[in-house]
Amino acid sequence: MTKIKFGTDGWRAVIAKEFTVENVARVTAATAEWLKKQKANPSVVVGHDCRFAGELFAETVAKVLTNSGIKVYLAKGFVSTPMVSLGAVEKKADLGIIITASHNPPEYNGFKLQPMRTLPFMFSDSPQISDDSTFKIDLPPALTSKSQLLEAMASAAHFPSYFGLNWDGLSDCLRDFHWITKRKIAVVHSDVPLQISPGDCKIYLEILSDAVHDWRSSAAAIPPSSPEHDFQVVFPAASEKSVREILGA
Repeated sequence: MTKIKFGTDGWRAVIAKEFTVENVARVTAATAEWLKKQKANPSVVVGHDCRFAGELFAETVAKVLTNSGIKVYLAKGFVSTPMVSLGAVEKKADLGIIITASHNPPEYNGFKLQPMRTLPFMFSDSPQISDDSTFKIDLPPALTSKSQLLEAMASAAHFPSYFGLNWDGLSDCLRDFHWITKRKIAVVHSDVPLQISPGDCKIYLEILSDAVHDWRSSAAAIPPSSPEHDFQVVFPAASEKSVREILGA
């Protein structure tokens, strides 16, 4: 039997080698068992990207969850990871599952979990952030387009050259940071960006929220000696109400 090992937010493997219908069903059954211990009547949003056999694997996930008594919202056609997160928020689901391997080579596919959680942001006009021990990612005010925001983030965070200016690329880089030596990393906003595009703003905030939670979950499971990061996101105090309204929190 294939040994399945989760990374920061899921499992990735080579299609038809380790990533098979049988193994996807095994992972889904374990996920269903765990979820039913957390919630009385859980629901899940399921989707897949455009990789080979994505639809087959997503349907396998949906069938196993349904057979376990879990309500499933299955996306039509291929979708991105942030779209599954957004769908989970809109449907008030307890979990999002996306069949994707993100930036990995095309022969790979993956099983990624997107749990629904409370806001992990700091709202402060004077956050206690040490320049000596923290890598600060300062974002300028008045970023009014998706491209402006992604370019500003890529520049301030020193993203690798392979970073693509899209939501999936941002999601992956915020879960990596192997190029940053300082343990603490903070994204500091001057305001809430993309206010003229509520849809993009909501996706951006969901990506930040998921990334913070994933780093916290990873840190709790890894020995203290492991070179992981402490990731936080800061917004001005006055923006808390608008952030909560955008996310429906």
